[in-house]
Amino acid sequence: MYWLILVISVFPLLGFIVLGIYLLYSAVSGRGMTPPEPEAPFVLHLRYKLRGIIGLVFACAATYSLYKMVVLGLADLK
Repeated sequence: MYWLILVISVFPLLGFIVLGIYLLYSAVSGRGMTPPEPEAPFVLHLRYKLRGIIGLVFACAATYSLYKMVVLGLADLK
């Protein structure tokens, strides 16, 4: 049963990992995302300033979820 969940969930989790890595890269290098306009809503400014933390959370949570699904899948085979 866990293998079916793993197969269905692997692509969204890989997408979250890639998104997290991209946000981390953008925060460290300063490239990849353009800064919001000065009159942009507060949420856009906040998202731009916190993109490194958000990327780290996305990457860690998706990696941990993928790891736990594989571990549960292997336990299901036994």
